[in-house]
Parts: sequence; C-alpha cells; structure tokens
Amino acid sequence: MRWQVIDGDGHISEDLDDIWSFLEEPYLSLKRPKLHGLWPSLDGRFRTGSGIAETSAETWNQFLQETGIREAVLYPTGGLAHGLIQDPDWSVALARAYNNWMAARYTRQDSRLKAVALLPVQDVDAAVAELRRAVTELGCVGGLLPAVTVDHALYGKERYWPLFAEAVRLNRPLVIHGAPQWGLGLEAFDSHLEAHVLEHAIPQFKQIVSIVLGGVLEAYPTVRIAFLEAGAGWLPYLVDRMEYEYRARPGQAKKCPRRPSSYFEQDNLFVSCEPEEPSLGYVVQRFGSRGILYASDFPHELSYDEYRHDLEEFLEREDLAQADKAAIVWDNVRRFYGL
Repeated sequence: MRWQVIDGDGHISEDLDDIWSFLEEPYLSLKRPKLHGLWPSLDGRFRTGSGIAETSAETWNQFLQETGIREAVLYPTGGLAHGLIQDPDWSVALARAYNNWMAARYTRQDSRLKAVALLPVQDVDAAVAELRRAVTELGCVGGLLPAVTVDHALYGKERYWPLFAEAVRLNRPLVIHGAPQWGLGLEAFDSHLEAHVLEHAIPQFKQIVSIVLGGVLEAYPTVRIAFLEAGAGWLPYLVDRMEYEYRARPGQAKKCPRRPSSYFEQDNLFVSCEPEEPSLGYVVQRFGSRGILYASDFPHELSYDEYRHDLEEFLEREDLAQADKAAIVWDNVRRFYGL
C-alpha cells in the first residue's frame, strides 16, 4: 500500500533575532535585550534536545523528502510558553511578530509547510483579531491556545467563547498544546524526567474537561479542537471519569445536556497519538480512528535517524487496520486542518 502522510504536529526552533525584526512599534526601534529571551522559560529545568538545532524551511524540506511526508503543520518551541507572558500588550505584539515571521520564513518558502497561528489569549479580543488576520492574510491553518497560562485559563469559560465563534466562522480549528510545567505542581519532582511524564497530560485533562462540561460543543457544534502531544491513551480513562461524575452529580453540568462520551462520537474533538504507544489499538477500538492525528514532533526528543524510522514503524503496526492507519496519517489530519 502506498501511504500518503501529513504531519499534524511538527516544530520549529525560533530565531529570536530574526523574529525581533518582525516586531512593530513601539518595540521595533528598541534594541533587543540579549540577556532575556522573547518568551518566558517553559519551566526552569535543563532540557536535553535531539541535537537538531537548526529547523529552517530547508531543514524541513529535507525531512519531508527523506520520510516521504507530503505536508507538515508547524508549531513553535519556545513560543509554547506564550501563555506565561504577563504583559498583554507584549503578548499581542510578539504573537503578531511570530506569525509574520512564520509566513515569511516557512509557509511562503515551501507550500508544503503550514503554520498554526500563535494567539495572545491574555487579551481575548486581540486574540480573535489575530486569528482572523493570521488565517485570512497569512494563510495560517488554525490557532494555538496555550494549554498552560499565567492565569490558569480554562477555555470552557465563556470569556473565551469568542475564539471558538471566530474559528467556526473561519472554518478553521483551534489547537491546545502544552509544554510549560508552571503552576501544575510538577516542581515537586526532582527530575525533568518525572515531571515530563505529566507535563502535557495534566493541562490537556483540565482543558478538555472544561470545554466538554463547560458547554463549548453545545454552543459551537461544528467547532474543531485538537489536544496535542499527550498521546491518545488517556482518552478512555478521562471520558470514563467524566461519564461517572456526570451520572453521579446530575444537574451540575448545566451547559452540557448530553453524556460527555457522546461528544467523542462527533467530528469535534481530536487528539494526536504517539506512533509507538501500546494502548492506541484499544483507543481506536473504543472510539474509532476518526479523531486521531499523526504527529512526528520533529525535531524534539529523538535523533534525526530515529525520526526517519518512526513513521515506518507506525505503518507496520499489526494492531491497527490499514484503513485506520490511513485515516490517522492522512484523512484525519487533512480534514481537521482543512488542507
């Protein structure tokens, strides 16, 4: 079988000096303070990398060529801490600069590269405007909601609903992506290894519970939302927990008139999977494969050679039907992002 593949979650390494040049006034005329980054630290821990330090459009072109991937949707790295910015004006200015930089350096350099817009959720009205601008003027395929924010944002709360309304109007998805460990209690762990086990999972748990039980899917029944980089194996557990609590406390979920599990039978909610996670077969058996997205996570964590073989190993899995694998690596990613 000849496979067609779209990478639903790849990353770039930000060139901070170059991004600074895309800022608008009053920041552009200032000299960039070299002692500080543009974004807060993800967590204050030492993080080892894959050794792939340069992620230009040319690097991504080479990766796509060597893996046979047709297209890739790109996300930030340091920019995943955008939700930790405390200055709303700076969050708006930096999001605009990043999105302009992505268009200039990636998506306009190679049509196979797609970008998800960084959104300054510290100012919801500005985030709505930036989502609209990024989609209509820059060609972004969706908007990024940081899973972790300085004020512990829960996107099921109505103050954030204008973002879902605009996403529906534009027919573009919103994506919740984690990375920061701030405010999750993970600082109690001695090692990054221990903390990283829960770094992506806990924020996704919080956000999906807030969105489902908070009524977002009732208010916007055609919205598409993805929860990335926590794998897919957590989904049965969390859905079961929501179902249990929903039955045990009738009437408390006033904005969620239907069983939580029913929302996972629609085309609203998506999760990315880890190519090797053993529980993926059960997740597909339980929920079907329509809501699962393939994600390489390139260039984080693995070596270049390991990434080259990761996809091959996934496509050789014997616990997934060919049709399910095709849906995960192509159909679902294309449908979710509207490619």
